[in-house]
Amino acid sequence: MSPPNDQHAMDALPIVGIGGSAGSLQSLKSFLVNLPADTGAVFIIVTHHPKGDRSLLPEILGPHAALPVQMVEEGEDLVPNRVYVALPDEGWILCRGQLVRSGKADERSEAGTPAAAGRRPGPPHPIDTLFRSLAEEAGHRALAILLSGTGSDGTLGIQSIKSQAGMVMAEDPDTAEFGDMPANAIATGQVDYVLPPADMPATLSGYLSSQHHRQATLKNHQTVIPPGLLRKILHQVRYRTGHDFSGYKVSTLNRRLERRMDLRQIVDPKAYLVYLQAHPEEVDLLFQEFLISVTNFFRDPCAWSSLRDQLPAMLQQAARTGQEFRAWVAGCATGEEAYTLAILIHE
Repeated sequence: MSPPNDQHAMDALPIVGIGGSAGSLQSLKSFLVNLPADTGAVFIIVTHHPKGDRSLLPEILGPHAALPVQMVEEGEDLVPNRVYVALPDEGWILCRGQLVRSGKADERSEAGTPAAAGRRPGPPHPIDTLFRSLAEEAGHRALAILLSGTGSDGTLGIQSIKSQAGMVMAEDPDTAEFGDMPANAIATGQVDYVLPPADMPATLSGYLSSQHHRQATLKNHQTVIPPGLLRKILHQVRYRTGHDFSGYKVSTLNRRLERRMDLRQIVDPKAYLVYLQAHPEEVDLLFQEFLISVTNFFRDPCAWSSLRDQLPAMLQQAARTGQEFRAWVAGCATGEEAYTLAILIHE
C-alpha cells in the first residue's frame, strides 16, 4: 500500500468515471487517443467483463493513450493524469481517496471509520456503484462518462453525480456500436454533453480548465459571483420563467451557477450574464439546474427508520377506529420517496 495521500491535493482532484459495456472498446480507444496528458484528472474505467477473466484493457488501451494505463491496485493512492482499469467483479468504489472493493468499505465502517451510506456490492450494476461513490466522495469534482453498451447500468449513478453538481457526458447513440446505455442515460435529462468519444476530451479539458480557474479564484478569497450580479442573473430567470429564486440558499445558487459557467466554459460572471441575455435557452437550462432533483430510495435513512418504528401503531390506530389511512408525500420528484413510503406501509 502506498503512503497516505495529501488530503488537500485529493480535495481538489477531479475524478472521471468511465463506464461501458458491449462495444465500448473502440469508444475507449477513440476517447483516449484524443485525451491530453495534462488534464490534472484521474480516470477510472469500469466495463462489463466476464467474471473471473483477466482483463487485457491496460495492454490494449495503453498504446492509444498519452497517459499511463494500469489495473487498479486496492488501497493505492490515486494519481492525477493516470487511467485506472477496474474489473467489475466486486464493485469498486472510491473511499477516502482510494479505490477499494465495496465489501472492504463495509469492513472499514465496522472498524470505526464510517463508510458512505447506501453503498451496495457492485454486480449487477458496477458502473452505478462506482458513480455513486464518486458523487459521495468527490462531490462537484466527480465527472461521469457513459460509452457504448447494452442495458441501463450507470443511469442511476449519473443522477447521483448531478445531485452533487458534477458533470455527465454520454456517447452519441448514433456513434455507439450498442446505444442502449447512453440512450437510457440521455433519457433522464441529466446528461450535460452528448458527443462522439473522439470529441469528448476537448470538451472535458475546457470544462476542467474553467473549473480550475474558478477554484483558484476561491483560494484567493475572491467572490466568484458578487451579490449584485447574482440578483441580475436571478432577474433574468424570473423574467423568462416567472419563478423567483431570490429566497433560495445563496451557496446553492452560486454552486449551480458556477456549474453552468463551467459547462459553457465562461470564466467571468459578467460575461455569463451577457450570454444569458443573448441566449434565452440558457436561461431555461439554468432554471432546470436550480430545480435539479435530489432523490433516492430510502434517502435519509434515519428519518425512514424512525417512520418505520412509528408506522405499526399508526396503522393499528386507524384499523381500530375504522378510519381510512392516507399517506402523503410532498415534492416527491421522480417518485422514489412515494414508493419508499408505500414499501414501508406494505411491510
